[in-house]
Amino acid sequence: MIDFGLFRSISVPGILRSSGLGRVELKAWVAQGHYKVSAISSGSQDLVFHVVDVLPLIESFGYDHSRFACAAFESARELRADPSFPKATAWAAIRMYYAAFFAAHALLRYSGNACSQIDPEQASLVSKYAGLYGVTENMGKGFYQINWSPVSNDLVMEKVKDSHRDTWRVFDQWLQRAITVLPTVQGLTHSKVEVIETLSALRENLRSEGANSGNWLSAFRNNVNYRQSYDAWYPYRKSAVRFDRISRYIDGWKDSAFNVQAALGEIDDRAKFFGSCAVIMHLLNGITIDLLKAAQKNSLHSSQTARLVR
Repeated sequence: MIDFGLFRSISVPGILRSSGLGRVELKAWVAQGHYKVSAISSGSQDLVFHVVDVLPLIESFGYDHSRFACAAFESARELRADPSFPKATAWAAIRMYYAAFFAAHALLRYSGNACSQIDPEQASLVSKYAGLYGVTENMGKGFYQINWSPVSNDLVMEKVKDSHRDTWRVFDQWLQRAITVLPTVQGLTHSKVEVIETLSALRENLRSEGANSGNWLSAFRNNVNYRQSYDAWYPYRKSAVRFDRISRYIDGWKDSAFNVQAALGEIDDRAKFFGSCAVIMHLLNGITIDLLKAAQKNSLHSSQTARLVR
C-alpha cells in the first residue's frame, strides 16, 4: 500500500482550508490582479508575477483541485461491460483517458502547478496591470504552463502550444519532481521506496513508444478515437481484448490494496493503457482521501470532493 501522506511535502500550503466560496478558478485569479507583474518577456511567451496576497491563489488552487478531481472521478463512474458485446472497450478507453487527464490536472493543482487557457479578456487585464508596474510588453492569449513557488511567492507562466501534449509534459515534470523530492522527506524508507518505484514505472509507461513528453496515453486515445485502432470497435477481431480482461483497472483503482505493480507491468499495450490510467486515478484517489482526513469540515474538499470519493 502506498503511503499517500508522503505527498503532503509537495502540496500547496494551506490547500486543506480551501472553502471554495468564491468558486474562482486559477485563470480567473489571473484576471483579478492579486500580484505584481515583475516581467513579461519579449514576444509575450513568459511572465513572472510576485504574489502579494497568497490566500486567493491558494483558494484557486484548492478550488481547481476539487473541480478536476470531481471530473476525474465522475468520468470513471459506472463503466460497465455490455453483455452483448464483451469485447467493446473503445468508450471505456476514451472515458478512462479523460479520467486520467483530469486527474493529472488535479494533481498538478495540488502541488501549485497548472496548465490553463488564458482568454483575450484575461490577457488584456494582465497587460493593464503590467503597465502599472512599468512593464511595457503585453500578455498574449493562449495555453500556459503555470508554476508557483511558495518560498519566493513568484508565479511563473510559460506559453505552450498543445493542451493535451503539454499537460502531459508538465505532468511528466511533476512525476520527476516527486521522484526527486520524496526520498528526502520524513517517512519510512520502505514506504518511500515503494512510492518512488511506482512513480518511476508510471513515468516510464507514459513515455512509451517514443512519447518523450509523457503523452503516450494521449497518443493511444487518439488512435482509438480517430483511427479505430487496437480492435476496440465493432466488428471485433479474435485478438480484441475482452472487457473483463481490463475491468480490474476500471474499478480496482479505488481499492487501497490496488496492485499498482501488476497494472504498470502489463505488456499488451491495451492492458497497459488501462493499467496506467488506473494508477493515475489511484494516486489521485489516495492523495485526495489523505487530504480529506485533515481538511476542515467547512472546506470545499469535505463538502464537494468527498461526495465522489466515498
